Amino acid sequence: MNSESRLISELWEAVRDTIPAPKRSDIAQQWLRFFEEYGFDTEDFADLIGEDKYLEEAYKTLYEEDPEEDVDSYDEDGYGEDE
Repeated sequence: MNSESRLISELWEAVRDTIPAPKRSDIAQQWLRFFEEYGFDTEDFADLIGEDKYLEEAYKTLYEEDPEEDVDSYDEDGYGEDE
């Protein structure tokens, strides 16, 4: 695990249990956005997968591409909706 992901993970572990369970997913997403705003490379966040279920869910929600989204953006003629 790279040092940036390790920092995120260790800080998250320190505060996670103080966050009410129903809010952890939302807070984890905010957490990753904050680190992104401060210049952390989002590609490095992939190292968080398997470390914590909330951080993993946040990563997948924010940074993994949805293959269905790409398919839905094209009409039956093969042109994008914006074209």
